[in-house]
Amino acid sequence: MPDLIIKPTNTSGNKVIIQDQAGGAVLTTADSGATLGNSTQDNITRLGTVTAGNLSHADIVYPAMAKVGTFTRNCNVSTATTVEVTGVGFQPSVVHFASSIQDGPSFSFGMSDGSTNLVFMTQYTTQNAGTPGANTANMCIYVHHAATKGTRASAAINSDGFTLTYVDIGSPDAVAVVTMWTAFR
Repeated sequence: MPDLIIKPTNTSGNKVIIQDQAGGAVLTTADSGATLGNSTQDNITRLGTVTAGNLSHADIVYPAMAKVGTFTRNCNVSTATTVEVTGVGFQPSVVHFASSIQDGPSFSFGMSDGSTNLVFMTQYTTQNAGTPGANTANMCIYVHHAATKGTRASAAINSDGFTLTYVDIGSPDAVAVVTMWTAFR
């Protein structure tokens, strides 16, 4: 059977209207587009603009795309060499780190995807500017509290978080290193 084409006269405002047996408009065309009306929409996904109301519902579960946290590790040779962060709720694809000596001028910003660790900025004193890409030792955290004392860490990604492995630099004093992190799905 060839295509059945129904087209109104080519004049603005003319319509094609298909009605049901009761005379209700099921399909009405316009100059461009069409409107469905008075129809049972089995197996049709209808999208529209929500102009009022609330799209949230208690039964809808929105997946977490990121999670943030913080921890403090004392920097000295007698502290644990690893810090394990669990309970993230997903396996991160990348984790960003912002670390600093508590109440001190030293800080670093870094990231890890579990195989590549990178410090993209570190600063030791308030006199020097931040140094981009200052770390070439595959570390994601790198902070000093004196010229030859501090700590650095690399990360491994786990199924529900990450583990940081620390290496202290020199013989650091017992200063607190505060680390804020953001894990991304």
